[in-house]
This record gives sequence, structure tokens and C-alpha cells, in this order.
Amino acid sequence: MNFVDTSGQRYFLHHNEDNIREADAIVFVYDITNPETFTALDQWLWTVNRVKPRTLPKMLIGNKLDMMHVQAVSASKAKEWAIPEGRNYS
Repeated sequence: MNFVDTSGQRYFLHHNEDNIREADAIVFVYDITNPETFTALDQWLWTVNRVKPRTLPKMLIGNKLDMMHVQAVSASKAKEWAIPEGRNYS
């Protein structure tokens, strides 16, 4: 099993296409305290779907759960993003 951690910056989106092509699954991670990281998921999803078939398993994970007192992205909003296309949410 091989894991590749890519930067969430837009600059790196197109530089990661080789990693996406070779992937057997994709894990999207966003910061629950930073809504910009959640908003960026749409661009990442578009890139993944363009490079790799939609059948590629995908999972969404919210991180920084220790910062729930400043949570800016609700779990319900994340689930709404994840579930319609069969993505897993954790």
C-alpha cells in the first residue's frame, strides 16, 4: 500500500495528476475550522473525476476534531457533500 499526501494548494492540483492516475482510492481531508479547505473540495473532486473514472472509491475526512469549539464546517454539511455520489464520510 502506498500513500501520497498532496498539498491542498491550487497550485499543486495539476501537478498531482500522475498520483491520481495511479491511485486505487482517494481520501479527501478538510479542516473543520477552515471553510476554505471544504470549499476547495469541489475543485479537487472535479480534478479527480477528470483524471480517473468516477468508480474510484472516495472518502471524506474532517480533521482537527479537537477544535470543535471553533468548528466552521458542520458534520451535516460535510455529509451532504459526501453521500450523494456514494463517497464515505468519517
